[in-house]
Amino acid sequence: MAERLTSAACVGRASELNLLETAVTRLESEGPQVVVVSGEAGIGKTRLIDELVGRLQDADASPLVLRGGCVEVTRGELPYAPLVQALRSLVRQAETSELLEVLGPARSELARILPELGEAASEPSGRLGQTRLFELLLGAACRLSERHNLVLVQEDLHWSDPSTRDFLTFLVSSLTNEPIMLLCSYRKDEVGTSHPLRPFLAGLARNGAQRVELDGLGESEIAEQLEAIYGKAPPPGETRRIFKLSQGNPFFAEELAAAGDSQLPPTLRELLLVRIAGLSAPARRLLALLAVGGRPVEHAALAKLSDLDAPTIDDALREAMDQHLILPDGSCFAFRHALVREAVYSDLLPGEKERLHAAFAIILKADDPSPSATAELAYHCHMSGDLAAALPCSYQAGAASKKAYAFVEARKHFDRCLQIWDQVDDAEELVGVDRVAVLDEAAECASLAGDIERSVSCTRAALELVHEETDPVRAGMLQERLGRYLWTAADGTGSLTAYREAVRLVPREPPSRERARVLASEGQILMLLARYVEAIELSQEAIGIARDLEERSTEAHALCTLGPATAFMGNLDEGETLLLEARRIAERTGDPQILGRSYVNQSTVVGIAGRPRAGLELAREGYDVARKWGIVRSFGTWMKGEAAFHLLALGRAREAEALCREILHGDPAGYAGVTHLLLAQAALDRGDIEVVEKQLADAGADAPAWNSLEYDVPLLVIAAEVALLQGRFLDARDSVTEGLKLTGQTDDRFFTAGLCSVGMRAEADRIVAARRVRANEVDLDAEAMVERLLDEATSAHTLNVPPVVAHVAACRAEHSRSQGTSDPAQWAEVARQWDAIEQPQRALYARWREAEALLESRIDASRVQELLQSAQDLALSLDAVVLQREIQDLAGRGRISLSAAEGGPQEVGGTPSHLGLTARETEVLLLVARGLSNKEIAEALFISAKTASVHVSRILMKLGVTSRVEATGIAYKLGMMEESADKDG
Repeated sequence: MAERLTSAACVGRASELNLLETAVTRLESEGPQVVVVSGEAGIGKTRLIDELVGRLQDADASPLVLRGGCVEVTRGELPYAPLVQALRSLVRQAETSELLEVLGPARSELARILPELGEAASEPSGRLGQTRLFELLLGAACRLSERHNLVLVQEDLHWSDPSTRDFLTFLVSSLTNEPIMLLCSYRKDEVGTSHPLRPFLAGLARNGAQRVELDGLGESEIAEQLEAIYGKAPPPGETRRIFKLSQGNPFFAEELAAAGDSQLPPTLRELLLVRIAGLSAPARRLLALLAVGGRPVEHAALAKLSDLDAPTIDDALREAMDQHLILPDGSCFAFRHALVREAVYSDLLPGEKERLHAAFAIILKADDPSPSATAELAYHCHMSGDLAAALPCSYQAGAASKKAYAFVEARKHFDRCLQIWDQVDDAEELVGVDRVAVLDEAAECASLAGDIERSVSCTRAALELVHEETDPVRAGMLQERLGRYLWTAADGTGSLTAYREAVRLVPREPPSRERARVLASEGQILMLLARYVEAIELSQEAIGIARDLEERSTEAHALCTLGPATAFMGNLDEGETLLLEARRIAERTGDPQILGRSYVNQSTVVGIAGRPRAGLELAREGYDVARKWGIVRSFGTWMKGEAAFHLLALGRAREAEALCREILHGDPAGYAGVTHLLLAQAALDRGDIEVVEKQLADAGADAPAWNSLEYDVPLLVIAAEVALLQGRFLDARDSVTEGLKLTGQTDDRFFTAGLCSVGMRAEADRIVAARRVRANEVDLDAEAMVERLLDEATSAHTLNVPPVVAHVAACRAEHSRSQGTSDPAQWAEVARQWDAIEQPQRALYARWREAEALLESRIDASRVQELLQSAQDLALSLDAVVLQREIQDLAGRGRISLSAAEGGPQEVGGTPSHLGLTARETEVLLLVARGLSNKEIAEALFISAKTASVHVSRILMKLGVTSRVEATGIAYKLGMMEESADKDG
């Protein structure tokens, strides 16, 4: 038998070590690195990582290594297990002052999963809370990487919990230039096709992760390993024998070397058990305890659990260590390899397992209340068979996991609590709440984990247990939550029915926070369904009650509904004022959900008002606020989308598309469908029909779960415009008719006006086309549709907001075209209306039609020349390919010569750019002149730092300078800073 069991040298892994070390050295020059190590059990994954970490610690400028591993025992229900272990290593390594500086605003949130960091933040806030936790943890990692290159090791991910996988996915997709390396490992033989780790690994692959697959060692490498173990060359034939039996598995080879020439069992498990059987009874007792514990166990805990005296424990531990079965880990002891633990645990009798799990449960009850600890306690109680103890522990584990935003794990704990509820006497007394409360918690966590069907079924089960007559408030609040879940499940009718039940059940008197809440909730859904009159009424009632009771959160919630509903009814200033009031409340109460919602809804109001430039500035402000509050991946994504929307209105399609691609590359956070719509609109404006159709298909596939005019009507409008370009007039009519059917069931007039505008254009095109073929024939269907659309537009005009006014003016101009006498004055008015609200693409169309009308009337050739020339220049700057062709075709028909656009690239509106700079480059130069770094420019313009750097390089090249200082001087000399100040003013 060998005197030592492990090789002092890492054998046969030179190329793999070189890859890992190279990845570490690239951190400084190339930024983030992701490496995944895989292989069968015992193949040497941990040994490889140990070797890397050892080498890094010996290096002159060693990176900071934070290492954590997953725990098998709770089957993925122990939230953030490897992250907590890594964070604990940070707490041990860092000075207190450095730790506080690095953690910053993340400290109170991270205390949810690591109690030693202090008091946790007050209340969780649903899915947004998890996103905020992730962003704050990301921020801490980035600050840490500014001090040290950082290597985060996460081992045994085949046992990982969903929340850990979610965070690691978030981390990898969020890193840009930071010197952070993620090094993961997993057992390849345990990850089958349905294993939950599979999607995670696929995501890492898409993000460019490097893979290191460890295979068995060759015979010569086994010989080298044995020589390192024996301290000399192995006996003749030994290498061949061990290589053949181990099949190159290093751990199995070590065990075979330890067994020597004895009769060998056929499997590794049996070989391990033979070695363990030779230990003393106390040593076997301690190994059994360690196997049941499933993680490193402290010496003091072993003393409590084993009932052995101190000398016997020390002798038994030393015996197991001498046999290379366990290793010290600080003040704890752990198995040398997980395979040893698995062999020991599988050999225990059922009764032994139950008794040992019960012993662990007893000593764990005195430990910390962290999610990890409560989950571990619940596990041991269940495995002990003590359901009376397992019931309250499962509930506590669910509550702790929910507080840490580990919603999948929380749902599992609450579900287990429900499964055994009827098997335990006095369950309600033991848990401290009734079954309805547990069902409610399970429903909420299922919803937050994305299992809407489960959340609906749990809530309906809870409602069956509540008597409306004796407890109407509780029944009402359950109906309110049911309404929310049904809305998420795309059941708008069922959702509204549930909300109305909630309002019916919660009494008007006395006024209560519950009454305010259900009113605000139904009001929000009615607003989203474009039933603004009812939404306003309910929201005002909710606000009145909330103010009387000083329920600031509900007040802000209702204000965020009342603002856009009021604006959609035509009171724009009042709508914005209400949203600003909601924002002030959110800032005072620290509510990121309401804060983000106020920005998104204000952007909508600004869009209704036809102020895209103000909308763009608001989106930038909202994005900065989202970054400050740690909600970039949720509301920050929405603000990027809002910025893209306003950029499209301003005619800055390429910038809008770049933002949309950034959204889709990251985490769309529910914005994917809208992003595809924006990309479709951008492609439509330049006439790329193939791209439009693809984006429309993607938009349909990624559509929001709920019905929304803000989504459905633009989808139909774009479909109608595509049909128009292809001459499919009846298809365009069908899309418009479908849209009008949707708006006709609501209080909407805003979206109706846009539908009428494109519908009237389609009918005019059809009539004009038919007239060219059959000069005197009247298309009665088209004429009837024209009259209907004109009536609808006139009705919509009662909403006196600039975009509606412009759309109605366009309808009247299209009507004149359909009548055979296109009125140039009306088209001039349409162009003026769109110019006034900075929507050049729409104004360009009107100018083309004005020129066409003038040409047909033959009354002002010079005006036609002027119009077509300015239209062509604008079309070029907008990359409006379809309208460029129409303008050139019209010029050809009128025998009008158009000169090429002068001055190179132009900004929208015809203002010459400076020294050939594009609009975006001019914007970047202004920010450079204000002293912003590339990172700050990127954040201000919603672009990556790399893209900002490319812009700056191009600007320096175009200006013929070599420094940012020289570029700033040129900006001042050209008066650009004064122009910018005037615009800002």
